[in-house]
Amino acid sequence: GVSLTMTQALVLASELVVTLSLGYLAPHMMEEHGLVVVLAAGGTAALLAFPTLMVLLQMTRRIDHMRHQLAHAVRTDYLTGTLSRAAFMEVFERQRDRAKRRIENGETLRCCDALLMLDADHFKKVNDTYGHAVGDAVLSMMGRVLHTSVRPDDHVGRLGGEEFGVYLTCCDADAVWDVAERLREAIFHSSRHLGVDGLTITVSIGAVVFEPSC
Repeated sequence: GVSLTMTQALVLASELVVTLSLGYLAPHMMEEHGLVVVLAAGGTAALLAFPTLMVLLQMTRRIDHMRHQLAHAVRTDYLTGTLSRAAFMEVFERQRDRAKRRIENGETLRCCDALLMLDADHFKKVNDTYGHAVGDAVLSMMGRVLHTSVRPDDHVGRLGGEEFGVYLTCCDADAVWDVAERLREAIFHSSRHLGVDGLTITVSIGAVVFEPSC
């Protein structure tokens, strides 16, 4: 039968872990295949290497978890939970490129995409009057309201400061203004429930409706 020395077993285990950390194997594949290979081929040496393999596997899991956390942090605005500016612009460009390709291919498109730009009115005054903690609470509320008020296929991002973007996919052009008004009212009413006396938030909204995209 095939047998491995302790060193060979550890090298094989290390190669499997390195492969996993580079993204070529998922953790469940390591468990289902990598560990079995080492044990089946290595016999006693592989069994002795088992604790080291477990440590390497745990380290790999932590690296994989940290990698996912980092990717999430890059794409998500820490305060509002919406897309970051870079992630939102990436979505915008991808959607517009997709629509352009479909038009070039001669497809018949009936629905439109739209971009809403929202800006909290007099936000500096909110910070100056109530403090930055309240200002942060307002931004968090706006992100939450926008995210829960649109469809799953729509996209919400914080573009900077008190400015947000909402990308509406495959919508009726005539309904865009109704969506904008609904968002404006939702933010206004939600601001009155922040528990801050005298605080109400209004927003200014601009909209661009693109040619049929879907």
